[in-house]
Amino acid sequence: MNEGLFSAFSGLKEWNDLLERVRAPGITSVYNVAEGERAFTAAALANRTGRCVLLVSPTELIAQKQAQDAAQLLGGQCAMLPAREIQFSRAAASRESTWQRLSVLEDVLCGKIKVLCVSAEGLMSRYAPVRLFRNAAVTLSEGGRIAPQTLLESLLFSGYERVDMVEGKGQCSLRGSILDVYPPSADSALRVEFFDDELDSLREFDPISQRSIRRVKSAKVGPASEALIDPDAREQSAVRLRDAITSEQKFSPSIGKMALEKEGDLADLPPIEEIISGDGEDDEEQNAALELHAQALLSGEKGVPATARDNAYKRHLDDVDVVRRGYPTRTGSMWMNVLHPQTASLFDYLENPILLLDAPDQLQVRAKARQEGFVQDFGEAQRRGDAFDAQLKLLYTYDELVQRLTGRAVVTLGDLQRGMGQVKPEVLLDFGSSPVMPYQSQLKPLCGDIAQWKEKGFCIALLAGGEARGRRLERALSELDTPCVYTDSLPSNLI
Repeated sequence: MNEGLFSAFSGLKEWNDLLERVRAPGITSVYNVAEGERAFTAAALANRTGRCVLLVSPTELIAQKQAQDAAQLLGGQCAMLPAREIQFSRAAASRESTWQRLSVLEDVLCGKIKVLCVSAEGLMSRYAPVRLFRNAAVTLSEGGRIAPQTLLESLLFSGYERVDMVEGKGQCSLRGSILDVYPPSADSALRVEFFDDELDSLREFDPISQRSIRRVKSAKVGPASEALIDPDAREQSAVRLRDAITSEQKFSPSIGKMALEKEGDLADLPPIEEIISGDGEDDEEQNAALELHAQALLSGEKGVPATARDNAYKRHLDDVDVVRRGYPTRTGSMWMNVLHPQTASLFDYLENPILLLDAPDQLQVRAKARQEGFVQDFGEAQRRGDAFDAQLKLLYTYDELVQRLTGRAVVTLGDLQRGMGQVKPEVLLDFGSSPVMPYQSQLKPLCGDIAQWKEKGFCIALLAGGEARGRRLERALSELDTPCVYTDSLPSNLI
């Protein structure tokens, strides 16, 4: 912990005013904060208040860098939540971003994150109610009791895919008295051995070699999907999903009929080749079968669909039955606002957070650009039958996010001259910091600045990206007659 660094703020009146302001809901604008100081401000607030700080940045690249900087200052416990990928088609795609998101959300709810960084785009996602995510996590301990089939069902309801052999994250399998599962937040898969209904042993194993790594006493298994289904409202969720699909008017009439009667006489028809060949049927029976088959072809129940759009609708209708049984679907995140009438925002997943908005004017521009891009993608997907009117509200708008700031402790970091992006601060605080020139690995200008700062009585701390870089910088500055000392941390008030 770099307590010595954070103490640099202790003598600043504006800092103490800020600490007092974030105790209660309200919007405070902190200006004249250098870009490189914003992650430091977030880390200092988290350290001083003991609360989680959500730092919202214009882009994901900035958010990633700020998360790394904050982690260096706090010794970890910082993360960047990537934006959810929006993919209307059902084409196969990497789920690495999904696993990272689930891992971060799990850590957030467990209180392991002090500073959470997210981009403006990432903040626009809708989430399932927090209680569903909390309830989906399962803690397993040696000696505990749970039936293997019950545990398997719990994993399936949490979004895991049942396979014969677990080879990747989000998969589970049950073979006799052995259950394997690979949680998204884990570095290795978990093998649970049962003795009747008792958890006899828990072992981490390598999914490639299938060999055990080590035995553990307990393990937490988080959900493998963000689009969890409320077990008490799965029928209502299925009905809303069906209505959202069948309300479309730009498809053949067969789709509406399929949604309401997916089973019946037509589904039991034999292939048309068997009917034509006769196979001992009399003419009357054969004619009746041909008539039914003709009806099936006309209605789309049997045979080839009229258009590619019909194919897309039918695939979505298959998801209705999955939701009705309470299982998440692969495309569930694309229906978040339909599956849950009251969706949550990222704010709701944090307990009493401090919200830091980095350059709010840029956040507004980025959010609106993302919304425009989403609308364009939606239009193209809708033309090919992969998107539906109800999905147009899949993202929170910037205006909706601003409204959700009400009743929270909010701090804006930026330049007053560039605007506040519809955010209306109640108090202005001037931190008076100044940016330094980018030295671009040129150490002589840095040495010149250090000499000037020393003459003014400043205490100087240079933050390197790691120990190796810090050691090299120490040697290089010493060779230029600028002596300095390297340290891993500043645990006490040295500044």
